[in-house]
Amino acid sequence: IPSGSTSKTFTVQAVASGNVEDGQTATIMATCGGYQSAAFTYTLSSLPDAVTGVPQLQSAQPFGGQTVNVTIDVTNQGTSTMMPGMNVRFYLSETAKIRYSAGIPVLTQLAYYTLSEAVEPGETVPMTFAVTMPANQVTKQYYLFAWLNYEGSYAETNKGNGLSANTPVYIRPAFTLGSIATDKTTYEQGSTIQLSGQMSNAESGLSMEGKSVDVYLLDAAGQRRQVTTQLDAGGNFAATYKMPSLTGGAFLAGACVSG
Repeated sequence: IPSGSTSKTFTVQAVASGNVEDGQTATIMATCGGYQSAAFTYTLSSLPDAVTGVPQLQSAQPFGGQTVNVTIDVTNQGTSTMMPGMNVRFYLSETAKIRYSAGIPVLTQLAYYTLSEAVEPGETVPMTFAVTMPANQVTKQYYLFAWLNYEGSYAETNKGNGLSANTPVYIRPAFTLGSIATDKTTYEQGSTIQLSGQMSNAESGLSMEGKSVDVYLLDAAGQRRQVTTQLDAGGNFAATYKMPSLTGGAFLAGACVSG
């Protein structure tokens, strides 16, 4: 320590050991004749530490069932290379802040990937993944999260900082009801009703062939009776429903893609 000074700053350079391990403890000691000695203990980390930026969607208002590209920026805050092998999961939440039930996050998982790129210390790498939205039939707002190392199976300095901030997502129905009709307007109790119609994909342009569709009858009390059938390539559907005996009244017919 120079004359007239009470302290001196110096640099400590860690020596690479060639081993990827964590929790190595180093002790720095200072002694001076006539003064009490002092020591400082520090734990050195030689592991990666991955965090992710906010997910960026190809479309902020995707259609239900649509697959969109989602990009995240993965940053390595650690002191060693993050080698390929860490996983990332994409989740939807109905709330901006994740709710927990019995300690388990209330989330809908959309996709799971294993990272295939290495990320050097201090480096940020954008990564893009294909994520399929749930097949919603009504417009609804969700919140998309990316979660790195969710299970904690990848060795890193901090396994609790892999959750991203949320991105709002508005999911729109991919198909709408174009038309529906019955073979008659009046039926005897216990008779069979023939229903037919067509769904439209005019907005989304997504394939309709083979999609399940719920064809239903709604009575004045709101009770719903339904059968499930499938759409052809043009979105057409047909179904039959046998009314229970002693059931009467006015009914409304409708249809929606299952989900």
